[in-house]
Amino acid sequence: ANVANLTLARLLRRDRELALRAAVGAGRGRLVRQLLTESTLLSIAGGLLGIAFAWSTIDLLTLFVGRFTARTGEIAMDPQVLGFTLVVSILTGVLFGTLPALSTRVDLVTALKESGKAAGNAGSHRRLQGGLIVVQVAVSVILLVGAGLLLVSFYKLQQVDPGYRTERVLSAEAFGNFSKYPTPESQLAFYQPLLERLEQQPGIQSAAITNGVPLSGSSPGSTPFQIEARTSDNRDQRPTADVRIASPRYFETLGIPVLRGRPFSDLDHREAPPVAVINRSMMRYWEDQDPIGTRISVDNGQTWLTVVGIVGDVRQFGLDQEAVAQVYTPLRQTPFGLAGRVLIRTQEDPIAAAGVMRDAIHQLDPDMPIENVNTLDDLRATSLATPRLTATLLAIFAGLALFVTLAGITGVIATSVSERTQEFGIRIALGAEPGSVLRMVLGQGMTLVIAGLAVGIGGSLVLTRVLAGLLFDIEPTDPAA
Repeated sequence: ANVANLTLARLLRRDRELALRAAVGAGRGRLVRQLLTESTLLSIAGGLLGIAFAWSTIDLLTLFVGRFTARTGEIAMDPQVLGFTLVVSILTGVLFGTLPALSTRVDLVTALKESGKAAGNAGSHRRLQGGLIVVQVAVSVILLVGAGLLLVSFYKLQQVDPGYRTERVLSAEAFGNFSKYPTPESQLAFYQPLLERLEQQPGIQSAAITNGVPLSGSSPGSTPFQIEARTSDNRDQRPTADVRIASPRYFETLGIPVLRGRPFSDLDHREAPPVAVINRSMMRYWEDQDPIGTRISVDNGQTWLTVVGIVGDVRQFGLDQEAVAQVYTPLRQTPFGLAGRVLIRTQEDPIAAAGVMRDAIHQLDPDMPIENVNTLDDLRATSLATPRLTATLLAIFAGLALFVTLAGITGVIATSVSERTQEFGIRIALGAEPGSVLRMVLGQGMTLVIAGLAVGIGGSLVLTRVLAGLLFDIEPTDPAA
């Protein structure tokens, strides 16, 4: 739309030239070929310049995107995109570059008379230009609204309380060979000494073993559970919960608050009565009654666990996802096994403690693989990478669209004003104040902008619904955006 506007503004002054060419024998086809050659050369030059700029800055784009995601290896110059770019560039130039030739009057006298009018003519061209400005403003508004929605959404996502403290916590995966650790008992024989070794290391405040680290990309489990004397005996009708394994200092290591009751302790071993801790979201299944002291089962009634504590909710599976009902079982009592995730809270930089963690694991089992060593701050940042990148790129594109729109409006109004110099002189000679002439020009320009705003807001109400799945805690029709 911008190229079309600037092209039309440049060619509006050529009616007289084209009429002269037609008068001395140039046919309409000859005029079309002349303008077609000019516009095609301009379009191809502009398209190639754009491709050259894209090619020269792709490393910069890769570096920028690398701050948000590891998938920078997928960024490349795509032949289909390049082809589309060139076709759009050429068609735009060809279409609007040849319009003056198609509408040129062959009557030289009429063309000379109209070219000398104070206000200028070419009303159809001006209406087309006005329509293109409206379209430009509308598209800019839609992009700006979308960028505003995503930026506000991302800001709110950053402010979400995940339910635990991420600072100075390091996580790693240590899953042993199944043939070497085939049972929960054999796995416990490795993890229990590991916890003791880690907690004895200087600089480590606490350590824990679990089967799921928050925001590590896992999905919530859906284990049917029973509440003694409350839940249906029909397994298909039972509610479900995400079952987690936790060592005694798990809640302390993650900073998850204990709301009522107690966390696990070293006394919750195989020979002790089975216990469980539930989160706040799980409490709804007891309605208004106290869950502490009641019993639940997560293995179809084979084992009944006494609820001894209630902890805060954790956004385990995404900052944009509400906490799910969770049941925590003690590491030393769980029948499930395969805990495998090691957590340590350190006094200083957690990355510096990665070597201490590796040494402690390999002292117990030199063949144990250690994978996905990350701080919880890094995991949180990774979970925010996609919405951050989406919001940033759309904001950049919206800013570019706004800049291009301003350039188009400036070019069109400047051309219009230069064509109307004689008209303005006559108005002032007849008594009009310069301020009134300025207000008239500004009013005509603002009329187009207001029309574009109206169309853009209407389009935003429709098209921003596409963004609904990307938004967090904000409606697509947010008035502030």
